[in-house]
Amino acid sequence: MLYKSRFISKKTTSYQGIVSLLDLVKRYPIFFSINMLVVLISAILEGLGFGLLVPVLESLNVGAESDSFFTTHAKQFFSIIGLNYSFVNLILVFASLILSKYLMLMIQQRLGRMLSSMCVRDLRNEAVSNMLDVSLSYFQNKKLGDIISTTFNSTKEAGASIEYFSMMIKSIVFTIVYIVVALTLSLELSSFLIFSVLIAYVMIWPRFKKGRIIGGKEKDLMDEIHSDLQDKFGGIKVIKQFSLEGNMFYKLKSFFNKYQKNTVKLMDNKIITYAFFEPFLFILLIVLIIVATQIFNMAVASILALLVIFTQSIPQFKSINANYLVLNELLPHYIKVQELINREGKPYLTSGSEPIKKINKGIELKQVSFTYIDANKPSLTDINLFIPLRKTIALVGPSGGGKSTLIELIARNYEASKGELLVDGININNLNKSSWKKLIAIVDQDCYLFQESIYQNILYGNINASNEDVMQAAKKAYAHEFIIKTKDGYNTIVGNRGSNISGGQRQRVALARALIRRPELLILDEATSALDNESERLVKLAINELRSKTTLIVIAHRLTTIKDADFIVFIDDGKVLESGTHDELISNDSFYKRHVELQYSEI
Repeated sequence: MLYKSRFISKKTTSYQGIVSLLDLVKRYPIFFSINMLVVLISAILEGLGFGLLVPVLESLNVGAESDSFFTTHAKQFFSIIGLNYSFVNLILVFASLILSKYLMLMIQQRLGRMLSSMCVRDLRNEAVSNMLDVSLSYFQNKKLGDIISTTFNSTKEAGASIEYFSMMIKSIVFTIVYIVVALTLSLELSSFLIFSVLIAYVMIWPRFKKGRIIGGKEKDLMDEIHSDLQDKFGGIKVIKQFSLEGNMFYKLKSFFNKYQKNTVKLMDNKIITYAFFEPFLFILLIVLIIVATQIFNMAVASILALLVIFTQSIPQFKSINANYLVLNELLPHYIKVQELINREGKPYLTSGSEPIKKINKGIELKQVSFTYIDANKPSLTDINLFIPLRKTIALVGPSGGGKSTLIELIARNYEASKGELLVDGININNLNKSSWKKLIAIVDQDCYLFQESIYQNILYGNINASNEDVMQAAKKAYAHEFIIKTKDGYNTIVGNRGSNISGGQRQRVALARALIRRPELLILDEATSALDNESERLVKLAINELRSKTTLIVIAHRLTTIKDADFIVFIDDGKVLESGTHDELISNDSFYKRHVELQYSEI
């Protein structure tokens, strides 16, 4: 039932998908128009070639018919272009038309693929650009695997839909030309033929429809497999730690089995469909010959020409159907891409026009509240707080109390639902987002390192920094000594998420990445909580050297980290309950004191 419901929802959006596809085509009006013009020219060339087929056969005395429609007009055409009406000239013109047609088709295929690749490129650019602009809150309930799959796989399929759309139009145009030529040869016989094919198509349409449903299920299964693989291998350490390899394999095996069974169903449906259609066309061909010779007494030349048209039209007709079915399978991909690149309904951060180069006074929060998407209650409620310039502020409180959310608002990764966040008295929403972020650096507990060299990871903090800047930042973060002792020094590859170096080393590399930025505001979110004593000592030395030089916001549980702060803010349940120095708060029956007593038995 799960996959059925998914398909039904997609079925209802087929019209939307076609409209969207046309909108995509409109992005390249000149390119697509040229493509269609080439198709039309090639179809006309094909039609003219078929028109000359009868005179060619008559010239060979194959069922000659005096003064037939095509022979009469062929003689007129030769007279206009100044050529003698002869067998040799007929063959030359006929061959020229056919060769020109194939040349035009080659050009059309090239144009179609170019258009498809351009669409893929533009869609991927839009998707990535949109994801980079969206607020972090958007990703709270999104699977990374789904976003990656849509950005790369679905955009590829969406681009392919343009190519299939072009091929379907090409087949339709060629079929129309074939019908016109066939009706000119014999109105009655061609009408009978067209009517018979339409009847056959109506009879097998349920099979085509069933194939579409099965194809929709196949796509859904593949998307789910891709997303689950991304999720599970992303947490492979947890899988191995808890010996869940067997469970993971069983689940994936179940997915693969479902996919294989669905693929077999799709193949069986195609086999059954064409097992009916192909014999029907063969029988129809025999009936065509009998009717043409026995009832309509057509000349052999015209019959042969009609048979050639009939045999050529079958691939075109099958192409229309095949491309239509493929297009319907691809349209859900395009709709999915549209949902990703559509900017409506997504949380975006406001970017003002006012630049900022430094903090002169401080940061102030006035009645600030924030609620995550789909959350039942606010994470922050009516926060009032002033963070003075070049002071160290410690945020303390139980886990989940709102500390990390608060610094995400200050860092402009989220936007307040209510209230004002002011920098030097200016609403942060009015500041240029990029210029504000250049003043900030964050080091958190689970510091993310890219699978590149130590040098590149530090350089991410300031991509315009020099080699000397990188080294100086590493020295300030007490990372230089361990870096030069590694085999490749600063060129050492840190591995997936920094797995090739220790936790303390990762933390110091992350701190160096922050320091190379020379931030006006440095945020440390549990930056020392998972470190050993020596690593913590080195990181604390680096932090202490920053005091009075930059504004520090620290989230920590260790008393040694927070007690020397200029003032401490206690946050719980999304509210600021109290603030003051360590000595002030510990001397009273405060929330902070009870928290410290609970956390640290030495007090």
